[in-house]
Amino acid sequence: MRNNQQSYYPGGHLSREQLVRYLANQLAASEELKIRNHLLDCRLCKEALEGMETMENPLHLSRITRRLHSRAFHKFLKKKNNFFPISPAIYLAVIMVLGIIVLFSLWFFRR
Repeated sequence: MRNNQQSYYPGGHLSREQLVRYLANQLAASEELKIRNHLLDCRLCKEALEGMETMENPLHLSRITRRLHSRAFHKFLKKKNNFFPISPAIYLAVIMVLGIIVLFSLWFFRR
């Protein structure tokens, strides 16, 4: 940051709500100045603001974000469920073979 200042914002970046309120001119002059200074120093927040400026309605960003998170989560669950795409019959067969080996080894070593 400029002049070795600590970031005024938690985590060092502006929130979505702050950016939306900045675009809608809904901030007090002092808060607007702090955000403007932050945008001069923070490339990530500046690019986020530029992206929001291209949207017809930045307020829809929350809905879009929720939908993206939901889709990503469902894809993750789908992949997680297919981690071992083996039918239960194969699991049963492996357990039976291991059981037979154990029983045979017990019988063999008792002799």
